[in-house]
Amino acid sequence: MQITLLTSPNHQIKKDFDMDITGWGPDFQDPSTYLDILNPTDGSTLTGMGLDPKKDQALIEKIGLNQYKELLDAANAEKNWIPMHVMKKIC
Repeated sequence: MQITLLTSPNHQIKKDFDMDITGWGPDFQDPSTYLDILNPTDGSTLTGMGLDPKKDQALIEKIGLNQYKELLDAANAEKNWIPMHVMKKIC
């Protein structure tokens, strides 16, 4: 197996890659900070993966992010707790 690392921003712009490896850390201790990054509407990692929610809906559906969105919406509907980042502002 041969692995070639390409760090040029042109590869990301052209979507000329097979895999996306990134680093990330949560900004607060709320489950949504982990889950929302793959939200197919406005998830922060979509652009890093070369996806544009306005243009790439067919691909988003193909990889199953719309099903993920349904699960995310269901989980958010069941929330009956105050998110940690809101609680920190209150306390």
